[in-house]
Amino acid sequence: MPVALTWIPWGDGGILKFCFWWPCELAIERTACYADEEMQGFVHACEQLFLITGQGAAGQTYGTYRPSFEPDVKEKHVSEYPLAHHARKYNLNAAVAILLRSTGDDCVYVLEFFLPILVKESSEQHELVE
Repeated sequence: MPVALTWIPWGDGGILKFCFWWPCELAIERTACYADEEMQGFVHACEQLFLITGQGAAGQTYGTYRPSFEPDVKEKHVSEYPLAHHARKYNLNAAVAILLRSTGDDCVYVLEFFLPILVKESSEQHELVE
């Protein structure tokens, strides 16, 4: 995987507890991210932008509690995925996101994994996601 990001709900007072009744901003937790050397610029771009509920695989997962799969993030419009331009720049294709909820403090984390760049065929992508 070239990039793996951990997104957390973010609000005026910092990290939020899970709240599904209003759109929320998601920010990455830099210390909980992985990126190849070539992808460090993409992670930096993610630090500069927030996703809201419904945007990209991470935002979709946060809004539905369900895993989300995007076969080609660079084809999205920036209104659907604010990082689309950066995804094109780094030639990222497919992304999958899952929601994790801690049992102790009820915090929510969204893990987003970008599939290897060379995996472009739908069947290969789905096999890797499974």
